[in-house]
Amino acid sequence: MIKSSLFKKANAIMLAFSMILGTPAMSTVRGEEKNNDGYVYVTMNVPYSDFYESYSVTDAAYWEVEEGVDAVSTATTNKFKATTGLAKGTYNNDKYIMGVTIPVAVKAEEIEKVQTSSDNAYEYTVLETKPEYYSVLTINESGEYKFSKMQDTGYSNEYLGIDGLTLSGRYGDYQINLSGFNLKEPVGIHVGENEYVPFTIYGVIFKTSDSKSFGMTCLENLWFATKPQCVEVAWSVKNGRGLKRGHGSGGEFYQFDMNGATITDVDVITDSGVFAVPCEIELPKYYEGDTSGLVIGTNNDATLSVNGVPADLENVRVSVSGGLASNVEIINGIVALESEMADGISYTVSISSSNYADITRTVATPISDNQVLELEKWVSKGKAVLENADNEELSKIVQDAKNMADEKTASSVEALNMIKNIKAAVKKNYGMYEIAASLTGNKLLIEMDKAVGELENPTYSLSYSQGRMTTVLSSGDLTKTEIVLDEEPVVGTKYKLTITCDNYQDASVDVVAQNVTSEIETTAQTETAAQTETTAQTETTAQTETTAQTGTTAQTETTAQAGTTKQAETTKQTETTAQAGTTKQAETAAQKMTTTAKEVTVGKAVVKKINKKKKNTKKLSLVLKKVSDVNGYEIRIYKSKKEAKNNKGAILTKTTVKLNLNISSKKIKGKKNLFVRARAYKLAGKTKKYGEWSAIKKVPIK
Repeated sequence: MIKSSLFKKANAIMLAFSMILGTPAMSTVRGEEKNNDGYVYVTMNVPYSDFYESYSVTDAAYWEVEEGVDAVSTATTNKFKATTGLAKGTYNNDKYIMGVTIPVAVKAEEIEKVQTSSDNAYEYTVLETKPEYYSVLTINESGEYKFSKMQDTGYSNEYLGIDGLTLSGRYGDYQINLSGFNLKEPVGIHVGENEYVPFTIYGVIFKTSDSKSFGMTCLENLWFATKPQCVEVAWSVKNGRGLKRGHGSGGEFYQFDMNGATITDVDVITDSGVFAVPCEIELPKYYEGDTSGLVIGTNNDATLSVNGVPADLENVRVSVSGGLASNVEIINGIVALESEMADGISYTVSISSSNYADITRTVATPISDNQVLELEKWVSKGKAVLENADNEELSKIVQDAKNMADEKTASSVEALNMIKNIKAAVKKNYGMYEIAASLTGNKLLIEMDKAVGELENPTYSLSYSQGRMTTVLSSGDLTKTEIVLDEEPVVGTKYKLTITCDNYQDASVDVVAQNVTSEIETTAQTETAAQTETTAQTETTAQTETTAQTGTTAQTETTAQAGTTKQAETTKQTETTAQAGTTKQAETAAQKMTTTAKEVTVGKAVVKKINKKKKNTKKLSLVLKKVSDVNGYEIRIYKSKKEAKNNKGAILTKTTVKLNLNISSKKIKGKKNLFVRARAYKLAGKTKKYGEWSAIKKVPIK
């Protein structure tokens, strides 16, 4: 690691100029007040170089990201803009994470000497009260800053610990979780039986049995506000797999010299002091020999070629992600897979042994013929756009795509990404169209200002958000504007409908799922109101006619009057009777309609039995308990109990009239966990009325 002292040198120069000119340097925030102990207490931006120097660490995960700039380059700039959540407790210069913002004590007579830098270092805000835990800043005669360690916490560490060790993880070669540092309810550091204190973590230091220590930094090693209940700490080593930041698009994570080390202590530096977390972890060692001869290749069948495995690896086995292989022996350089590799997917191949940590590599199938044709199609479309516009960015993408299609040496993953890039670049230059949609029950109705036939290769996707994840409820080719979904959406949930095609920009609209039953009731009420209005109009007409007839009768002779009056009365009675009958029929029909919509009840389904399922088969059998007076059953299968509980993200939905059901689908093959729910339904006209969901049943996997 390159340790820069430019912060301190620059600070000394600024102080010297200040003294020569006779004017004090100005802090970002004024209004310092001397406490009774002679110190001013502030929160200050402290560079990682200064922060970890006070702890005398052997190494820390910051480096010279640019000439003269020591920082952390995360390749995820947007994640630390707000300095909250993932980047809580840090400060930045709009490009890099520079350090931490911590409580600091400064002697009152020295506060005016504090100089801020152009990258926000040493900016401070005066605190109204003295913090319980802080670092002390001293400034020597040459103007250099030195920060003390934060004080050890006064809280108990009884409830703190290390929760497991993961190898070859997403963010490093090693990963541990700090238990007791809760990010979800109950939020806080667990310091007593029912006591939690809020916290901000500034740093974590690992101490090893060979008297070395290593400082971890935010978004390079420390991960907050993520799915687990605890704080994640991940780090890479020089003999690891060379994991890259930004999900493979950035530079390599910082590499420590910790391969196979034994961690004896973990110090967590927080705003509530330094917590010593009990620890004794011997890290499995990554292979340090030559692996340049290791070659892994894909084949055109359900096998994988693995050659050049180092001879000093013992009891070698191979696993492939996606459930394709698990601890399979290499026979004559070949590993048998459960199925062929799919195009466009990166697979992780793990070579395990009994004497070293896994060696991992990423593989993918070669570019496919279909992908070549797709690239050629979009290259042609791109050239057509360029004939009428000067677009340097598009021109470069078109050339790169053409080269990939001509050379045919890329992987299917690289080809997939290139297809996405060139499609997006070309379609930016296409026209737009408007869409609207309604979602009632399992019926999706789409309105567009373009006919389906005007769209080239149109497809649709109906999705919804689950936290940071997006789940697709239904998708496919768009051949008509009325679509019956296989899986019924959840009433009240907001879905996003997206329509894509090859000759217009993508169009999308939000749509909220509505209940079919409520529409039936509304229709019945509308019809009843209409019938009531018609009846009132009929009665008014009858009264008008009777009045007119009575006036005519008054002008007629007595004998004729009697006969006419009698006829009028008879007519009126007949009309009144008919009206009463019509009104009664309308009311009865409306009541019957409303009753049908409201009073249909369906019993609760029960999953009686689920037979054991082999993990790598696509077959599953189960038995339902009979529910009386129903028309059928709906079964949903989920990957997690949480998804099943929320009735979201089902990987498979089946409708059946059978009680003994055999399900066959590739969607359930290779899954470690499966959960099943069922519900009965009864038809009310053309509408399905559902009963309650059954209890969640876990599928036994053997």
